[in-house]
Amino acid sequence: QYVNDGEGNKVPRIQTPGAMTFHGRGHYDVDQIRGKTYYAWIPKMNYDRLGNGYHNPAVSSRIETKITLAEGEHAGSIKRVRELLNIPDEKGLVRLHVVARGGVSSGCNRLAAGHMWELRNIFPSSPKRMAQVKYRGSNSKDYDLFDIDGDGTLEVMGVKYYIAYSLAKAGASTIFKDPTTGKAEVPKRNAGAYTGQSFNRVRFLTHLLGANQIKLNSDTKVVSLIDPSYSLFGAKRVNQRDSYSRTRFAIDKPFSVSLKGEYKMYEQTYDQDKLQFYKMNKRSMFKSLASEKGSDHTNQGKFFVRTLGRIVGCGPYTDEYCWESSFDQELKSSLSYVK
Repeated sequence: QYVNDGEGNKVPRIQTPGAMTFHGRGHYDVDQIRGKTYYAWIPKMNYDRLGNGYHNPAVSSRIETKITLAEGEHAGSIKRVRELLNIPDEKGLVRLHVVARGGVSSGCNRLAAGHMWELRNIFPSSPKRMAQVKYRGSNSKDYDLFDIDGDGTLEVMGVKYYIAYSLAKAGASTIFKDPTTGKAEVPKRNAGAYTGQSFNRVRFLTHLLGANQIKLNSDTKVVSLIDPSYSLFGAKRVNQRDSYSRTRFAIDKPFSVSLKGEYKMYEQTYDQDKLQFYKMNKRSMFKSLASEKGSDHTNQGKFFVRTLGRIVGCGPYTDEYCWESSFDQELKSSLSYVK
C-alpha cells in the first residue's frame, strides 16, 4: 500500500505508526513462534495489537521470474538472476526467499531469516523483559536521521539493497508443505515479477523515495534528500483495539518535524544473512509446533526453537537470569530432537 507524502510522491504506507511495546497474546509468548511453515518457525515479534510485527520474508518466488534491469531491457533467464543474486547453479534451487524493500505488507516489517534471528538476539531473552522494549514506528513519509560518521551533520539512513517484487493474489502458487501431513500451505501472498526498478540503484531509490524528494549528484553518485522530515513521539495518545482480547491499548502517536535543506543518504552495506539448519528426528516436534499451544517451556517445539536460536539462557542485560550451565542443560535436552 502506498500513500501521498505531501510532496506529490507515492511512498510505502506504514499502517500503524506510533510508540508501542512488544507483547504476547493468547497462547503465544512474545516470540510468537507460529505453526504456519512459511514463517519458518522463526520468532514473529508483534508490536501493535492488529498482529503486525517483525518476521521473516514469508514470501518466495521462482528464480526464473522475469526482472527488468533498465528501460526496455528484460532478463528472464534463470542464469542471469542467479548471477545477479549470487545463487549457486545447483539442481533443486528453484525458489527464492528474499525480502522486498518497499510496500510489501499491510503493516509488518520483514527481514531476511538470518537477520531476524540476529535482531531477536539483540533483545532481552526473557519474555517479561522483552515486553518492556518499545517499538517506534515513524509516519510513512518520515526518515531516520543520525550523525552516523560523527562529523556534526545528520545523514538519512539507507541500505545498499535494491530488490522489490510485485505480489500475486493468494493461491497463485503453493510453495510450502506441512511436514507431518504433507498438506500444502498457501501463504497470504506470493511473489510475482520483480519490479522494474530492481537491481538499478538510481531508479529504485527514485521509485521508493519519490522523484520530488531525491537529488542525485551524477559525478559523485551521492543521493541527497530534499527537506526530509522525521518523527517524534508522545504528543498525543490514541487507543488501538486488540483483535484477540477485545481490550484497548494506548499508543504514543508520532508527529513529523521537517528539516530544510539537502541531507545526504548514508547507505549501509547489506550483509548477507547466514543460517544453520537442523534436521528433527521426532514427528512430535512438528506436531507441537503446528499446534502452537503452550508457552516457551511447555511446548516442546517452541522450547527447541528458542534454545537452538540461543534466545533462552543468556541475554544482553546484567539483571537477566543468565547461567551458562542452564543453557547447556536446555541445549542437551533439545539435541535429542535432532540428528
